[in-house]
Amino acid sequence: MHVRAVLGFWLIILFWAVFILPVSAQLSPERTALNNLEKGKFNRARSQLEKLIARDSLNPVAHFLMSRFFFSPENPGFNIDSAYRHCNTALAQLAFVSGKSRERLVRFALDSTTIISWRKKIDSAAFHRAKSLNTEEAYQFFIDRFTQAAQVNQAIELRDEVAFLQALMENTYLSYRRFLDKYPQSHRAVEAQARYDKLLFETKTSDQKLASFERFIAEYPASPYRTQAERQVFEISTAVCTPSALLHFIAAYPQSKYRKEAVDLLYHILKENEEPFPAHLLTDSLRQIKALESEHLLPYFKEGRFGWMNTGGKEIIAPVAEYIDEEYRCRYALEDVLFGGEKLVSRNNRILATEVISYEDLEYGFLLVETGNCRYVLHKSGRRITGCVKDAQVVGQALLAVQREDGWQLLSFTGKILISEAQGFIDLQPVIGVKQNRHVELMLLSDIQRIADGDPPLTKVAAEEVRKLPAGIWIRNKNRQALLDQTLRELIPAADQEISPVFFGALVSSTAGYRLNEKGLANMPEGEAVKIQEPWIAIKQQGVWKAYYKTLRQPLTRLFDSLSFAGPALLTITGDSLKVYLKPDKVIRLAGKPQIRFLPGKDSLYYLRIDLPNARTIFDSNGQRLFVTDAESIAYAGENFFEGIKNNKKGLISSSGKWVVPPEYDALGTVQQGMVSVLRNNKFGIWNLNIRKEIKPEYDRNIMPLNANLLIAAKQSGTGIIGWDNKPVIPFQYDEILPWTDTLLLVRKNFQWMLIDRITQKIQVDRIQSFTWIKRTAREKLMLFNSEGYYGILSNLHGMILQPTYTFIHNMGTESEPFYITEKHIEEAGIYVLIYYDAFGKLVRRQVLEEDEYEKMRCIR
Repeated sequence: MHVRAVLGFWLIILFWAVFILPVSAQLSPERTALNNLEKGKFNRARSQLEKLIARDSLNPVAHFLMSRFFFSPENPGFNIDSAYRHCNTALAQLAFVSGKSRERLVRFALDSTTIISWRKKIDSAAFHRAKSLNTEEAYQFFIDRFTQAAQVNQAIELRDEVAFLQALMENTYLSYRRFLDKYPQSHRAVEAQARYDKLLFETKTSDQKLASFERFIAEYPASPYRTQAERQVFEISTAVCTPSALLHFIAAYPQSKYRKEAVDLLYHILKENEEPFPAHLLTDSLRQIKALESEHLLPYFKEGRFGWMNTGGKEIIAPVAEYIDEEYRCRYALEDVLFGGEKLVSRNNRILATEVISYEDLEYGFLLVETGNCRYVLHKSGRRITGCVKDAQVVGQALLAVQREDGWQLLSFTGKILISEAQGFIDLQPVIGVKQNRHVELMLLSDIQRIADGDPPLTKVAAEEVRKLPAGIWIRNKNRQALLDQTLRELIPAADQEISPVFFGALVSSTAGYRLNEKGLANMPEGEAVKIQEPWIAIKQQGVWKAYYKTLRQPLTRLFDSLSFAGPALLTITGDSLKVYLKPDKVIRLAGKPQIRFLPGKDSLYYLRIDLPNARTIFDSNGQRLFVTDAESIAYAGENFFEGIKNNKKGLISSSGKWVVPPEYDALGTVQQGMVSVLRNNKFGIWNLNIRKEIKPEYDRNIMPLNANLLIAAKQSGTGIIGWDNKPVIPFQYDEILPWTDTLLLVRKNFQWMLIDRITQKIQVDRIQSFTWIKRTAREKLMLFNSEGYYGILSNLHGMILQPTYTFIHNMGTESEPFYITEKHIEEAGIYVLIYYDAFGKLVRRQVLEEDEYEKMRCIR
């Protein structure tokens, strides 16, 4: 037993010597360091580990333990970054460990799984540290250093959030630009980009100037705010909406969203001004409207609704209106916008507005539309310009004035508010008057454009009263009056004076006398009296008269003691000399002081009658003496003949002074086509001055020429046709005779009219109970006539246009371009057949209406 015990003891000693002691000697530095770590002896553990690493840099166990050293919370030298570095080093060295070193790792139970699991703890601590700091730099440090951490994506989001919040705090386009440059893939990039774009636009255009918006478009053409900038450019540059402003915008921004609006505005402005529209700007819609503008449109009824067709029967506007006003049922529609069934419809078949009660065309493409509870301004292109307003008007051909509950506003044609809270506007083109608190502020259109760009007017004049005169703009402040030109510069400075318009400019009167003002003339003549009769101007200076012809720029060389006017002739007296000035170089010199009378002629032709006790001398407006006569009185009778009175009887004098019709009549007519009617003892006659023939006054009515050889004359027995020999060609058997053609006469007998051939006396058309003229000229006569209760159309050029078979005919067209709507009432069937015919009787359209439909369609006039 004893031997066995001794043997066992030595066997144990041998086991420790062979197996345990060598291993213990090999791991003891690491194990010792670990023990020191676990006991909190950090300085000793660190010293041991540093020696191990210094002795053998390829020692993953030592690096792992060093990582544990730095990641021990109780360690004063706690350092997450160092722990992470040594952990990664240990993990990296695992791949290079072999042989006995690897066996030691196994004995130490250290592998990649253990190290990675340990690193995750460090990652979590590092991420927690970054979150606790919550700065962009902290998160970026974590992202850059802890690249394998599971929290990297979360850190990126938190970093971006912190950076975005910083950009938000600064809230400038630069702060968002920096953010986007640094983190273009951020989940906040879309919002940052939106804020950048908005702030960039607001910053670059903060002054709201046209130049700033234009510069923004040029520098940032891809900005989402380009459209908004273009809107501002459009509204400001066309605030005073002239064709040139619109054309400039269209050319500068050909791809703009607002190009169409500019083109539409331009189209209607040029149309109103009757100016041609550039062909290259015509859109399909405008081209269609332009083609339809010349069409005369007529209503038609289809499927219970009204539409409009052209004179060829083609349906232009679809049947959209439940009813139309009688005005449309009785005439051509010439408007470019039609109204029916509470709808406004353009000619290209587009419904512009609904629920319309009425509308007013403001011109230049604008309509004032009234609905049940609102009035608003609508452009004919379909764009609504305003909200509800009380009234509206176009001002200066380029602006809109609208009245709201709180006063008037001045708007651009695009709807931009330019001036608010006014009491009204006065159109003094190119000057605008703004009514404010019992006075008017005058501004130029160019100043309105400045207001649109945020600048004050360069020129502004205030006045209590304003009027537009041919010579300029008249203003009054209390008793002081002034005259301004079209640029608001003073033509006549303000003073206590009266300014009156005259043909050459203005007359200024004050207690000091008179002044004459002509546009563009600096020096104004002054005097104590004036006399003005176009084309003459006379002013008295120091007791004598100075005369001017048409203009103040050059007076006559002579001065006059007195002067007067006979029509447009100037009568002057100097001493005993009387002169008649027709023009400065056309003068009639007269002896004595005869009486001079003005005889108006035709157009610009006139005559002067110089009366002496026993003679009358006639001069024409060229200063040519025509004749001297002993007639007691003379007046112009037409065609270079004069009516003369002698012994209270009237005759006719030629331009050579001869009596061509002796003075033996009670009255004369006007000379027309070489003929003149005469009256004596209440009987009518006629003279043919060309052939010197007279029909003596023996007829009861005025004699009317039928042609060069025949006359229509009337006696108590009736009306007939006579020749210049005063012999009847057609007996006096008709109640009335009217010329129809060279050979046909329209005669009335026994209350009926008929057409007869004056040569054969055969009746061509009879039983005409009544008629009305559609057209009656020397060349063409067109009548709507009634024959036995039915109506027809008859023309002297084209004969019977429509036979008298219709119960009603109405000319929907004009005198020069008639168009007929006829009806046949079939009483038994209770229907009306409406048939449309053109001017020559060609059938255009036929439709059948029930009685209730007919009532909606018929023209009551």
